[in-house]
Amino acid sequence: MVDKIRAVRVEGYRNEHTPDAEWYKSPFSNPQHVDDCVAFSPLPNGGIAIASTREPDRKPLTYDAGEVRAFIQGVAAGAFDGLTA
Repeated sequence: MVDKIRAVRVEGYRNEHTPDAEWYKSPFSNPQHVDDCVAFSPLPNGGIAIASTREPDRKPLTYDAGEVRAFIQGVAAGAFDGLTA
């Protein structure tokens, strides 16, 4: 069985539109920099908010649980592998 890799809390990041949100990033992001990653925050409705830590004054994008599930399934299936090649 493969251990799951967990998201990392983004310490020191605050988005002015969601001041109480807890933000997380990929453990594969640069651990030395908070200001150059994609951050995710869980929403009460089961969806997520997504923000760029480079732009803390920009309103995060929000997605419901179904949209998040579909995206994660696509990533897991390799549907977006060509975007970073």
